[in-house]
Amino acid sequence: MEIPDRPYVALYGTHDSDSAGRGGWRDAVVGRLHEYGINAFDPTDRKGWDPITEKNGDEQQEEINRLVARQHRALLGAACVIHHLLGSVRGDPTTSHAARAELAFLMGTQIPTFFVIEPKIDGRNYLWAVAKLHPHLHRCSDVEQATTRAIEYMRTAHGAPAAPL
Repeated sequence: MEIPDRPYVALYGTHDSDSAGRGGWRDAVVGRLHEYGINAFDPTDRKGWDPITEKNGDEQQEEINRLVARQHRALLGAACVIHHLLGSVRGDPTTSHAARAELAFLMGTQIPTFFVIEPKIDGRNYLWAVAKLHPHLHRCSDVEQATTRAIEYMRTAHGAPAAPL
């Protein structure tokens, strides 16, 4: 997905697409944002990330550097962010180390962030407490609420329509 050249909502957090590339929570959110004429950026890049594994990561470090730099360029350009930490993907527990790093990075910015941390995430209470120290971070109960709040933000801050197109 190309980085939009006008205000957009960036979708970060745990990667949960299936082997065919269908993207779980992200696809649903992109669809809802588009109903309101709001641009979205999904940093999922299967072509870039799929060849990289725990076994070849050191050999692929230059490519990882390129992919992460692009993701952070898009993150810094976002009007706001929806961030979702999942407790499991397809039934398997997840540690979501990269998604945790993204959330920590967002804490150091002023980018409005609507975040969801699922109940099975170890350390969630700490993350909730530290996020509360940053007024631009907004805890949401689920992805639907985060999406609604992002749409409201884009409506008031960037003139998105008040109702679906």
